Amino acid sequence: MKFKTNLSILEIGEWDFAGCGYFLSQAINQNTDSTARSVRYHPSTLGFPTDIQAPTDAELVDLWKRADVVHIHDDYRKLPAGLQTKPTVITYHGSLYRATPKDYDDKAKAMGWIQTASTLDLTLLGPRWMPDTRPDLSQYVNRSPVFRACHAPTKRKVKGTSAVLQACRKTVDLDLIENVQWSEALTRKGQCWVTIDQFQLGYGCNAIEAWLMGQPVIGGGSDKILGAIWAQGEGIPLVVVKEDIDEIRSAIRLMQNPKNYAEMQERGHDYVNRFHSMPAVAAKALEYYHEAIETFYSRGMAYIPPPALPAQPARARLARGKRGHRAATSATADSGQIYLEYLGSSAGWVPFEVNGHKYKFSKLQPIQPVLLADANTFLAMRDIARRSRSEKRKRPGQLLFRRANA
Repeated sequence: MKFKTNLSILEIGEWDFAGCGYFLSQAINQNTDSTARSVRYHPSTLGFPTDIQAPTDAELVDLWKRADVVHIHDDYRKLPAGLQTKPTVITYHGSLYRATPKDYDDKAKAMGWIQTASTLDLTLLGPRWMPDTRPDLSQYVNRSPVFRACHAPTKRKVKGTSAVLQACRKTVDLDLIENVQWSEALTRKGQCWVTIDQFQLGYGCNAIEAWLMGQPVIGGGSDKILGAIWAQGEGIPLVVVKEDIDEIRSAIRLMQNPKNYAEMQERGHDYVNRFHSMPAVAAKALEYYHEAIETFYSRGMAYIPPPALPAQPARARLARGKRGHRAATSATADSGQIYLEYLGSSAGWVPFEVNGHKYKFSKLQPIQPVLLADANTFLAMRDIARRSRSEKRKRPGQLLFRRANA
């Protein structure tokens, strides 16, 4: 049976502790023909970005019905009644699965879900690897004139923070980044030369961010975990140490040698590009999504395509021509949609967020379906921009909208 290749994906989780679901949805939207929306219910205490937070039941039902595939991150709350089951991928991100793996395994097998894990230590328990990703972070790089290390624990005991503090005393300047907003953490990390991550579980998002900033990472794990990292990358991008004061101190001194530093910097750069860059992770996710679709329908489920968007109205440029947007009513009266056409000359994507819904317009794909509930807000934006026409420079981010005549 043939299925769509340009999928609609719903990323959903009760939490999104490090913004992993959000960044995956961004990777898919920016690097593939598929589209993804990301839902979480609890706000991020550390300020990680979000797409949709705590949707109403009606909003969730609409997102669910339009999804070809659902991607669960750890867990999610009870869904509104009556929703059809979907092809599903689940990704485990750490402590929840690590505490009771059998419970999660039994549920996933009963439901026919594709099981994945974001950290390589969890793959030793059975799930396959679904790496986390981050965007380009090079804008944060602003090295301190003095060689400085950083350590950013969420749980000190797990991250070996006591040993790190003792090892760095009288050895190197250390920035202990703890309980701060993600944006501040990135700014402070960018001022450092090396990141000391953790010594039990291999590596996590701290290491990914460090590699993207061109920093070597000091860390470690059990022989089995290091073996899993080696098997994936045919090498280990870490300066490997145990949770030992003398070993950590020796690794710091090793990285103060320019030749050793450059070697580990290049190893980390190669590893993060191969496995954690947004294009690489988006491609890996789509492999799992197509597998989930094949698995789901091979179990005898009837293929019911998600609701299609209404047929696009005929395109017509404004008489005045080169700037602005055209809004036309949909061909289907009860569709709850209108269409906006971007007629500007700017290349690339132009994003908008209205009433909690995100839209984007492109020179290459000028027709964009929009919820009727958002139409008045778009037209209000048009009016604001019109009032600024007499100004020499228009206010950034404000574009013109106009309803077309029937």
